[in-house]
Amino acid sequence: MSTSYYLSFCDPERPAGSQFLGAAVVPGGSMIEAVRNAHMLGCNPGGEVLGQPVPEYLEPHIGTRWRVQLLTREECAAMDAELAPFVRPCAGCDGADDRGGVR
Repeated sequence: MSTSYYLSFCDPERPAGSQFLGAAVVPGGSMIEAVRNAHMLGCNPGGEVLGQPVPEYLEPHIGTRWRVQLLTREECAAMDAELAPFVRPCAGCDGADDRGGVR
């Protein structure tokens, strides 16, 4: 079971191009717990949230640099690039990786 969740926050009421409010990697045993933790740790800007567990094999590669803070779009892209060499294709996903992206 994952001990961290990747959460992405948005406000669909904002104009196009400014709806993304940030993202965070926070501890949690479930999505609900992760959202609560993000709020308690000060990295939940409000709005709608979408999240997924961080795969266990990626946990050691995330380190403290990207955890428990509200990440900007640019920081998310930098984290994605830093983690890309460690991402494994998911079984039966037809080319998709386990971050939801496509290789």
